[in-house]
Amino acid sequence: MKISIVIPIMNKHQLTLDCLKFIEKNEKNVEEVIIIDNSDDNFADYSSSKELNLTFLKKIKILENKENLGVRASLNQGWKEAKSEIVLFMHNDLMIYEKDFDKKITDTFKKLPEVAMIGAFGAKGLGTSNIYQGHYEMNQLARSLNVSEARMDKNVHGFRNLKKEFENVAVFDGMFMAIRKTLLEKVKGFDKITQTFHNYDNLMCIKSLENGFENIVIKLDVYHLGGATTVSQDWSANFGKTKQEVHEDAHPPLYSYGKGLLPIFIEDVYNEDSEIIGYQLFMDRKLKKTKIYE
Repeated sequence: MKISIVIPIMNKHQLTLDCLKFIEKNEKNVEEVIIIDNSDDNFADYSSSKELNLTFLKKIKILENKENLGVRASLNQGWKEAKSEIVLFMHNDLMIYEKDFDKKITDTFKKLPEVAMIGAFGAKGLGTSNIYQGHYEMNQLARSLNVSEARMDKNVHGFRNLKKEFENVAVFDGMFMAIRKTLLEKVKGFDKITQTFHNYDNLMCIKSLENGFENIVIKLDVYHLGGATTVSQDWSANFGKTKQEVHEDAHPPLYSYGKGLLPIFIEDVYNEDSEIIGYQLFMDRKLKKTKIYE
């Protein structure tokens, strides 16, 4: 079992090169790295940099688009091109410090065939009353009970370290998510339910759970710069809205799709020693699944 990595980019070429250098340094046997290039000027000249060795350069495939396709279309373009059973989608502002990270991911997929998605940052639940208002009761999107093993400020981002080698979660961030290609084929990739790029990751996580699979976060030493992929401070002007308005508008369509499924949350099952021994999956406030780890 191998991994294809898909990274959509728009300009920020040095940042992408830095991201690739960490992949090169810490990969075990990545099959290919597919760059979806939506940039004003092509990334190809940068990718031939002497900063990357020839063996790794041969793994890089660049798909150059004449115009910016946007995130969803780029992700769909990437996974359809991918050769491997596992497709790892990454942002180019995420740096991987974990040695042999790809082997750790594929080993986990082999060990847990019920898992369709693996992330580095995860949230146990969807649905609170204190974020963007939508059209349905408790249909707001919030990252509550976050878990991570990343080099990020735990207080700022609300993350805590994993309590075991992996934990089941409801959703995780698209900055790093590994997905079985069988799931991508089954759900026909990433849907476009809003004009912006928001919520493609959460929607895929929901589809995974909806189809009977599990989503987990594993211990991975990565660092996300955060916001570095935004090419300018006024990117939301392309939609004729403020950044806040873009975020708010993105939520109702997701929850309209998920009506009858949302809120979704994972409730951990503990033993007398406060150790996680399993989980319960709730969808639309109904218990859908209970699992006790062996």
